[in-house]
Amino acid sequence: MTKDEIKRRLEERPFRPFKVRVAGDGEYEVPSGDHVSLHPNGRLLIIHLDTGGTAIIDVPLITSVHVKETV
Repeated sequence: MTKDEIKRRLEERPFRPFKVRVAGDGEYEVPSGDHVSLHPNGRLLIIHLDTGGTAIIDVPLITSVHVKETV
């Protein structure tokens, strides 16, 4: 996954919730644009978790992004 691919996903309007899968470390839900940001250097993705806390993910470790289908 590249920073440009992540950036496109974050800038999409309307925002579409998605799930980030990370090599060897599970997956993270991104329910809204308020829950996520990309560090200016493009290396880190910051996800604020609904359960509390924050996941800081090294972008090159992201294996896939799955967009939730909306009805």
